[in-house]
Amino acid sequence: MDIKKWLSEFNNAWSNHDIDRVLSLFTDNVEYWETPHYRVASKQELENEWQAVKSQQNINLHTEVYVSTPDNKHTVIWQLSYERDGELRQSGGTYLISLDDQGKCHFFHYVSAAKA
Repeated sequence: MDIKKWLSEFNNAWSNHDIDRVLSLFTDNVEYWETPHYRVASKQELENEWQAVKSQQNINLHTEVYVSTPDNKHTVIWQLSYERDGELRQSGGTYLISLDDQGKCHFFHYVSAAKA
């Protein structure tokens, strides 16, 4: 799977609150950084982190691949907006994403934030 298809699957799963589908996009031993300073320790912990999407409505995630390398490493710029409890929330930043030969993510790092 190429990065654009992976991002499309990620976006669709997130928008549809399909946590199982989100998790299926990652390897069992993924190195996943929820924030620049917080590494999720296990796939179970990753599932727990993703439970928060259930309270998000009107999710709008926009991603743009900034640069890719031949060995399937990517820098992705993203912007997100959603509503929670009637309040609009917005964020954005940069992800570093590496996909394995099967198109699953084995490295996901939220490295920086920008106000959207």
